[in-house]
Formats: sequence, structure tokens, C-alpha cells
Amino acid sequence: MIAFNIICVAVSVLAYLWLYLTDVKNSVYQNIMILIMLFSNIGYLCLSISQNLSEAILACKIHYIGGCFMPMLYFFTFCEVARIELKKKITFPLLLVQIAFYGVICTIGYSDLYYVNPQLVIEDGVGYLVKEYGPLHFFYPITLGFYLVASISIAV
Repeated sequence: MIAFNIICVAVSVLAYLWLYLTDVKNSVYQNIMILIMLFSNIGYLCLSISQNLSEAILACKIHYIGGCFMPMLYFFTFCEVARIELKKKITFPLLLVQIAFYGVICTIGYSDLYYVNPQLVIEDGVGYLVKEYGPLHFFYPITLGFYLVASISIAV
């Protein structure tokens, strides 16, 4: 598992370097997606090598950067590919909602809003969190579903 996470981080770094070194005309959303993917993979790697609960919680918060913002960026990219121009009065509230949601995720370890009683378990040298979902965790699948339906409607 740790080797797989290292490979994912390396591939993310190589993808970003390739994007940076070649003069490919990519969108801002694609650049941000690759950077967020890199941070998310680093978070997963840090979680797998964490040795105490505070390290695991911090790693979880890092990898949730991807979980929070990637679906929205995929949606924005779908719109861009379909040549649908989203106005700021649409994109700004969507971004604010995701930032607020990430703020809730940042309360892990301090409150029971997102995770209740997280515990670090290390099996075969690989760490992972065992937790119960808090009252605001239901928001995560709702945002995923929203962006999935919105992206599919754009694709169709």
C-alpha cells in the first residue's frame, strides 16, 4: 500500500512537470486539478505512514482537499470542454460551498461534526483511520451526487 501511494505521488509530480515543461495549452482548471491530485496523493501517503492519531488526522485533512474540490473542478472542466461559459454568480457560490465544506472537514479532531471518535489503526505497517461519521458527513455524498448529475447532464 505504501509503495502504491509513493507511485501515485510520483506520477502526480511527473504529470505536473510534464504539463509545466511542455507548452500544452491547458485550462486553469486542469492545472489546478493536477496540483490538487498531487496534494491528495501526498495526503494518502502521509496517512499510510502516520504513526499517531494527530498525524493521521492531518493527513486526512490533506487528502480531503482532493475529495472536496476535484468534483467541482471536473464539472467546471466539463463545462469548458462543452463550451458552456459559467458566470461568476454560479461558480463563486459553488466554490464558497466547497470551501465551507472543507472548513467542516478541518474540524476533524476538534469536534464531532464530520468524524466521531477517529482512531488510528496500523496493520502491517500501514496506517488508516477507523471512524464513525458525524452529522455533517452526509453533505459529502450529496456534493458528489450533485456534481455527478451536473457533469452527466453537460456530457449528454
